[in-house]
Amino acid sequence: MPVERELWERELGRMALKAIEDIQGGEALGPAVEAAAAGLLETIRGILDDGELSDFDCVEEIASAMARAGISTSRHDFG
Repeated sequence: MPVERELWERELGRMALKAIEDIQGGEALGPAVEAAAAGLLETIRGILDDGELSDFDCVEEIASAMARAGISTSRHDFG
């Protein structure tokens, strides 16, 4: 993803979060964020527990799961 787009997305996300917090307070997002984080951790645990994956495939699967969750990393950019 181009850096410019990432910056736009980050800024728009920051602005949207501020607007939501101003209207509802920060605690309104807490349960949704915690549920998403817990779901991602469960996915990662499942990947780590998959004995059929090589170490390389394990890292690739974790990076893919993070990307699907909207968490980007350039360290393991395989595609």
